[in-house]
Amino acid sequence: MTTSFWVPLNVIQVVTGVGACIRTEVQATPAGDVRRYVAMQPGDVAWDACDCGLLAQSIISEFPADTFAAQTSGTPRGNCGPPLVVVSVQVHLIRCVPVSSDAGVPPTPAKLVESAVNQAHDAYALRKGALCCLAGYRRERPSRITNFEVGAVTRVGPSGACGGLQMSYQFGLHNAFNCCG
Repeated sequence: MTTSFWVPLNVIQVVTGVGACIRTEVQATPAGDVRRYVAMQPGDVAWDACDCGLLAQSIISEFPADTFAAQTSGTPRGNCGPPLVVVSVQVHLIRCVPVSSDAGVPPTPAKLVESAVNQAHDAYALRKGALCCLAGYRRERPSRITNFEVGAVTRVGPSGACGGLQMSYQFGLHNAFNCCG
């Protein structure tokens, strides 16, 4: 069987492709591009050294499913596996945020508003990049992506002088390990 690498290759192509779409949208925001871009990394995204800009993605789970986004119960099926594999990805977009000075002087209201406005633009860029890219993949290659879902954008931080956004998305692929046919 030659399909044993089909799912991993498609997972990599979809995740890195969505990352590129998101980055393009982020580059068009008032705050602009980030200093560090990681299309796909293993494990949790560490942003303790945000360097005033980090866009990174990590696959957080892959699971078998009979229908999109509903993990199977693990009931044996003979030679047949579930028809789908659902992949969940988490995206982090971290930037420097205004904090108190070393002397304890808080940031000005204008700097706080500017940072909040930049976060709003970044949130829009995250959602638009992921939604448009996944919709395009599904439209152009329905045999690749069966369905997708983009989750909420949540604010994270600040931690030190870094803060930003995280968002998850998931997509379903036809299961190449279904050995029935």
